[in-house]
Amino acid sequence: MRSNRLLKSADALTGRAAFAALGAYDRLRRILRPFYLHARTGTPSPSSILAIKLCCLGDGILAVPALRALKTRWPEARLTMLCTTRDVDAFRRLNFIDDLVLLPVSGLGGPRELLAGGVEALRILRRVRAARPELAVDLDLYYRATPVLAYLSGAPLRVGFDTPGFDRAGLFTHSVVRDPDRWELECFLEVVAAAGAHSEDRQLEFPLSEENLTSARGILQEAGVEGPYIAMCPGSSRNWPQKQWPAERFAEVAQWAADSHEMSVVIVGASYEQEIGEHVADASRAVNLAGRTSLVETAAILSTARALVTNDTGPMHLACALGTPVVAVFGPTNERKWGPRGPQDQVVLDDECPCRPCYTDSYMPDCQDRRCLERIPAQRVIEALDRALRRETASS
Repeated sequence: MRSNRLLKSADALTGRAAFAALGAYDRLRRILRPFYLHARTGTPSPSSILAIKLCCLGDGILAVPALRALKTRWPEARLTMLCTTRDVDAFRRLNFIDDLVLLPVSGLGGPRELLAGGVEALRILRRVRAARPELAVDLDLYYRATPVLAYLSGAPLRVGFDTPGFDRAGLFTHSVVRDPDRWELECFLEVVAAAGAHSEDRQLEFPLSEENLTSARGILQEAGVEGPYIAMCPGSSRNWPQKQWPAERFAEVAQWAADSHEMSVVIVGASYEQEIGEHVADASRAVNLAGRTSLVETAAILSTARALVTNDTGPMHLACALGTPVVAVFGPTNERKWGPRGPQDQVVLDDECPCRPCYTDSYMPDCQDRRCLERIPAQRVIEALDRALRRETASS
């Protein structure tokens, strides 16, 4: 398993040093130039906005309403989005983002990637400063590098999360305390509201073209999938295998769908999820497409599925954005913060497990038995899927 532990360690170490240096500089500048600073931070209508979101796909999808709120509030402003390879697909098709700046760091590539990313960050910072943002909105949760980037962008107004325990607020002009139990989408909206972009619009979106849909139909036909089908995502982020419900139970659900509803089952996922996809496919009549489709092709496949059965992972949020009914199995993560909200969506969890949710701000205890997931039988997910399919049929 690859981990972004190195990235987090580097972020903590260099972030603290940068915060100390920039904080001292900022205090000195406020003493020497108070009137100049007051005039700049009072900018009521920015002509250039920088939004920062480095991680991850699901977070990026949930951040879309907040980004749209910025453009709705200031339609004439140029909106620049700074993101990474881990979440760029959440933003690249949004017509209200004017400029996409990609930092080529995933956090999973080891020291070489981190060093190259640091060098590239200097070039990107020059590009960001050239945009002359008057407002910088940091939508990341715990990185210390992102408040530093917001400060170094030159934006006089800087807004972001004051995540407890991470000391991120020192370089912001306005900060919002992140509620650990509130839906993350609404937390993102709170951040942009602090900048003056209030919105009640919670609509997710992931635009697809007819070409994307045609490509997906071709992939399905080539795999022998005809008629209605259910999608499954038995994997999860490389960082968090602790979120995976047992593969053999996904196989039980897949077999039930094939037998009871006469539907095909299509497994989706990234290339590193091929093995778990094969495990499910070998134990059922599912078709394993994990690792065989791009993220956009995966989205197109999800868009025409009758439902998605999934762990708490990126494709879950994709399906939510596409309006596909979701049956989500939650273990160590908080369904109140990350769970789907659609009228046909179902969340399955062990609500009697005393130690869940245990994931907090990119930290998860080293749990050996995964009891919060192990104690969820396949029958509960089958019942939830049956309800979702019946509701989907009734609403169509």
